[in-house]
Amino acid sequence: VRHINRPRKLSLVTSATTRKKLNYSFNGAFDLILNDKLTITPQFMFQTTAKQREVMVQAISSYKLKKDNPLRVQAGLGYRLGDAAQILLGADWGNLRAGIAYDIRVSSQRNIDGGNGAFELGAAYIFKIYKNPKVDPVIFCPRF
Repeated sequence: VRHINRPRKLSLVTSATTRKKLNYSFNGAFDLILNDKLTITPQFMFQTTAKQREVMVQAISSYKLKKDNPLRVQAGLGYRLGDAAQILLGADWGNLRAGIAYDIRVSSQRNIDGGNGAFELGAAYIFKIYKNPKVDPVIFCPRF
């Protein structure tokens, strides 16, 4: 949930201030490991702001090229309900993930961009902190 405290939105054009609308987002994914090399991940995303809603479903396959190499290539398809189909390509190299997607409008809104879709690029790095916890020994001594 974003804007849970409904902060004020300031405008540079006018002196009016309004409150931001609540934004709800839900997403989920499930890794279906078929064998040592192939994984299929179905996933979904739902979000809403004010009266606008978006629902998206995707299925991405991930293939490990070599057993001793951390590189995994990915390809998949997705659909944003009532709007666009998606073609997804990417790669994972250890903690680094990079991808490219192309949205193809299939709705009546395709005349907005002349039928041209949109490219999206993304990259993410997963940082890991390995730390051993310091646990103080506790002796339980009941009192009567």
